[in-house]
Amino acid sequence: MSSPTITLNSISHEVGRRHFRRPVLEDVNWVIRARTRVVILGARTSGAPALLEIIAGMTLPTKGWIDRQAVVSMPAGGLWRYARHDTTRQLISRLSLVYSVDPKAVVDFVAGALERDDFLDIPTRMLPVALRHQISMILTYAFPCDFYLFSNASVGGGDQKFQAVCQKAFELRSRQAGIIMTTNSGRSARRLDPDMMGALVHQGQLTLYRKLSDAITVFESLPPEEQPPEEQLRTDDPQPYYEEEVF
Repeated sequence: MSSPTITLNSISHEVGRRHFRRPVLEDVNWVIRARTRVVILGARTSGAPALLEIIAGMTLPTKGWIDRQAVVSMPAGGLWRYARHDTTRQLISRLSLVYSVDPKAVVDFVAGALERDDFLDIPTRMLPVALRHQISMILTYAFPCDFYLFSNASVGGGDQKFQAVCQKAFELRSRQAGIIMTTNSGRSARRLDPDMMGALVHQGQLTLYRKLSDAITVFESLPPEEQPPEEQLRTDDPQPYYEEEVF
């Protein structure tokens, strides 16, 4: 069996509405090999967020195609967008079919990580905000993947105890899987493992670096990108996931 890979072929992407669309990625080619650990830096208005969504399959590129010979996670917390009116148990049952895993094992993983199971059969929309956030994050680690995706260089969230739970789950999964993160902050990137690779999205181009520190240095030396007009920020495409949606 061949090693898991993700291959981006001539990926170009535009955002914005109708004739206000602007390019954020231009002819990106990248083979992401098994156990690649990389941090993608880019301004908020760069193509870095779109690139993560394209890798995840949440957004189709304007041009080009992507070949996923791997099981790829949603960006951390992103599975919550499929909750609809389900209970957590029902959501897990549906997602387990996609990932071909035993739903009971996933239920046990989530309940064990949160040290409670009283929420499993309550409609998700009726759960407290903080609990919904915790469930959405821990579900990221509940399914075994070849690559795990994270936006804003965050592997968890919430209080210190829950941060520790997510960090432990992250370390467990990352032993055998690749990690792809995005961030628009050099400070956040410096807190990450310095042995990770770096990447930079700027003016539609993707540049790879063997060392994360080199990518941070170049990123912080760039002039601030101009804020596009409001019409170029809105999009007619399906709305991407943002962490705030779990609230």
